[in-house]
Amino acid sequence: MRQIKFKAKIKFPEDDPRAYSLHRIKHHMHNGQWIEGDLHTRCAHPHIHSQYDTVAPIDLDTVCEFTGLQDKNGTDIYDGDIYHMGDPNIRYIVVWHDTGFIGKQIGSSSYAGLEHWKEKIEVVGNTHNNAER
Repeated sequence: MRQIKFKAKIKFPEDDPRAYSLHRIKHHMHNGQWIEGDLHTRCAHPHIHSQYDTVAPIDLDTVCEFTGLQDKNGTDIYDGDIYHMGDPNIRYIVVWHDTGFIGKQIGSSSYAGLEHWKEKIEVVGNTHNNAER
């Protein structure tokens, strides 16, 4: 069974900048920084609670779900990640398709199974940091 975890970019509320002041200083957090952990959205301020007992408010538009796989370098693969399989000119985006995560070739209608190709996959970015998808 795969581990269920998420990542998202930290986004402190603009309406109350003091709410997380001490927490932000203690954990060296800033807006736009990625955080991984358990996703909590049924509350006033959606947040991620990390394994290090850090709680951070997040930008819901940047939430990515872990696929349960790692690339050839041991990097966790999330939906929205951009990767290639040896040729940096042929890139894929991890998407949910029908019943699971799969790689969709950028600029094409082709798909590649993540589990089958995981030994060749190298994550090179994601759709939230790399606008040139």
